[in-house]
Amino acid sequence: MSDEKLRQLYIQAESSLNRARNELYKPLDDVVNYSACTFSRSALYQFLSCLYILHSGDATDEVTSDKPDYMRRSVEDGTKTMDELIAYVGKHVPEVKKLDFEPVRCTHNNIKDVLNDDEIYFCNDTIQIYTCTDLAEKIKGLVLEKAFGGIQPGINPL
Repeated sequence: MSDEKLRQLYIQAESSLNRARNELYKPLDDVVNYSACTFSRSALYQFLSCLYILHSGDATDEVTSDKPDYMRRSVEDGTKTMDELIAYVGKHVPEVKKLDFEPVRCTHNNIKDVLNDDEIYFCNDTIQIYTCTDLAEKIKGLVLEKAFGGIQPGINPL
């Protein structure tokens, strides 16, 4: 996968994280937990995807690469589960193994389940959403360090 696609995925993740943070900055009674949760989980998934792509060199699971395209599991289309990403990235980034991912297991492992309009699941506990957002922040820091040398990627100037 190109550096540009990795940078774009990072920017998407940063946007999702900012949206989660903006929701959580509201007074507690005004927080829309659904929004904060889905944005937080999306950011975490996307940041983990950045690390997955960085270490695999591809957005598609190498284990299923011998299968037809329609059977491949990919981070680009959200068919990889959160647990698959955590397991793969944990093998390549030791710092990930030290993190507690239990807070994100409050609903489903697959990001598609969170974003699927037919069956929406989310966490309704604001404190737990803060925990997931903090976890996304930690993974973001690892992405910055490992993929971008500690420098925040941004939109290229015209």
